[in-house]
Amino acid sequence: MASCGGLSRNDQGEWMKGFIYGINTCLEDMAEAWALLKGIQMAKLLGARQVCFESDSKTVVDVITNDSACDSFTDNVLFACKKELANIQAWHLAFIPRELNTAVDHLAKLAASKKGTTVLHQPLESILQCLRMISLVSQFGDN
Repeated sequence: MASCGGLSRNDQGEWMKGFIYGINTCLEDMAEAWALLKGIQMAKLLGARQVCFESDSKTVVDVITNDSACDSFTDNVLFACKKELANIQAWHLAFIPRELNTAVDHLAKLAASKKGTTVLHQPLESILQCLRMISLVSQFGDN
């Protein structure tokens, strides 16, 4: 079963909310597209007007930012992403290497046995550990 997850952080990098989504069966790019769509929907629910989204899928980032093409099933979900993004005042979508996306990958693994969307109001300790590690790697990389 395919799954995805995502989280929102404030401008200080602190946890706001997260989600896990059990999709069923699909290709990797489709799961990444669903993650972006669910992330956009969560940002809208939080009332965010300026948002930076991150994805470890170059395909998803290219289709959204450069109007590239992909398979028709994934393209349908990404079309929905573009439609939802039109309702956010300012947004940016950036590619992030998979090794810096460990918290989201961890969330996706949690969703593997679930169906539908589950909103996480509080972070799991394992997610907080991933975020702390990402913060340390980012700080080290800036030096």
